Amino acid sequence: MTVIKNGVFSRPEPTFRAPAEKIHRGLVFSYQGKLFREGWLWAISDGRYIPYQRVRGHLPRSVRKRRVGGVNWYRAGRVLDTAAKQPLAGIWPYSSERHVADRGQSMTVEAVRPLLPTKVEQRELQRVKQAIARVQQPDSVVIAHLTDTHFSSYASPSTARSLHYLKTVSYYAKDTALDLIVHNGDLTDGVVDKRYELTDMKQAVAALQLSQRPVLISQGNHDDNSGYARDVDSQFYDQVITNPEANQIKGATFAGLLDNRLVTNANHAVYGRYKVPDSPVNVIILDGFDQPDDLPGYRSRYDFRHGWTHFSPAQQTWLRETLTALPDDEMALVFTHIMPHGLPFDRHGNYNEFAATNQRGGADEGDAIRAILRQYQQRTGNLIAVVAGHTHIDDYAYQDGINWIVSTCAITDRGLGRLKRRFNTRYEQAWDVFSVNPSTRELYRIRYGYHNRRGFLGRVHWRGFKGKFTF
Repeated sequence: MTVIKNGVFSRPEPTFRAPAEKIHRGLVFSYQGKLFREGWLWAISDGRYIPYQRVRGHLPRSVRKRRVGGVNWYRAGRVLDTAAKQPLAGIWPYSSERHVADRGQSMTVEAVRPLLPTKVEQRELQRVKQAIARVQQPDSVVIAHLTDTHFSSYASPSTARSLHYLKTVSYYAKDTALDLIVHNGDLTDGVVDKRYELTDMKQAVAALQLSQRPVLISQGNHDDNSGYARDVDSQFYDQVITNPEANQIKGATFAGLLDNRLVTNANHAVYGRYKVPDSPVNVIILDGFDQPDDLPGYRSRYDFRHGWTHFSPAQQTWLRETLTALPDDEMALVFTHIMPHGLPFDRHGNYNEFAATNQRGGADEGDAIRAILRQYQQRTGNLIAVVAGHTHIDDYAYQDGINWIVSTCAITDRGLGRLKRRFNTRYEQAWDVFSVNPSTRELYRIRYGYHNRRGFLGRVHWRGFKGKFTF
């Protein structure tokens, strides 16, 4: 790292309360890691801490990348850096030289402690609680829903901050004793060495378990670390988190909730049905990345799960049989990380290309899933909605007599609203609480934090029912 302007200081501790020592312009120093404290990124250099970039939520606009003489240079504030695998916007726990070579590094993991909400969070939590109380009926099923947290302790301040959002949802769920939490995929970011990713996954699950409520977690394209294995680690399969490995961690949250499809299906894919106790509502979890862990050789980037959609024939058969077996007086609410392709979402008033990207080889399988859901809806009218994430925007479509609902990402530095979602503000977080009212056939949606109004219609239609989205 090179100091290119005056005004840079080092400190013995990562706090501005510690005594400062001036670093002169032109000094070149090595660093062993980075961290995020007091709203700043700090470089760790030989026991000293050097704040070099302030962060308010999204990745800093002032971080610039340019290529000179075949070398990538990153500039942020008053410093330059050439670390190829550790850009200035990141907070990785190791230096670029040891990034891949050293698999034996250790790290300190702090215990996941319950949330102590700030005054801003207390007000927003209370607002959501009151809004749900206004629409809730005696037979309502209340479900907290968040997606695309992309938690990583080391990728960026925003990815690290996502653990706080998981704890916020847990706080609300425990406080209100709601019926269920659904995390709809991309729980973790999948951008670091596998052993660090597994540790992050354990922390994220522990944060959700603070709720002491039922929790379901669907499969996202980032969750198996295949993007890192494919794009960063030279397509080494040993960096992919297999479904059995992930299910030992994530599946522990719902081992007694879903049927045993995640154990008995050939791919150990995460799909199944959860019957809400004392209610006609069935929650269906689909896996849009249902393929074997051990494709021979992984010779092509297209063989990795990351971003390539599959709904296996076995999953299709299971879904058809499950919906057929539901009694006529019961209903289904479906969650999937990624939508089937070809749906005309309304954000721009036409077909949403992003919702269909990276479905190479899976388009026909997605069409089959849509056909099964369409047939069920035409036969019964009991499909409440299909809810997804993945695209990092709020979006909506009505097709095949079905409400297709997309929620924006929980992480702050991605998606349409990233420049507005600053830390410690009302709009930092983004997650939903659904109230399904079976007796009146109403669906309400209350948003905590940021939302993109263009992605929503104020009123949706479920066959024989009047529904609203409320914010």
